[in-house]
Amino acid sequence: MKTSKKLKFHYKNGRHGQVGMYLRNQNLKDRTFQRLMQTNG
Repeated sequence: MKTSKKLKFHYKNGRHGQVGMYLRNQNLKDRTFQRLMQTNG
C-alpha cells in the first residue's frame, strides 16, 4: 500500500494525530521548509 493511501486510511479512521506527526516529520526533513520557517520566524 502506498504511503498516501495509508495516510488517507488512517485519517478516515480517526488517526489524525498519527497523520499529523508523519507530515510534521516530513516537513522537518525538508531543508527548503526549514529555510522558509527561518525567514517567517
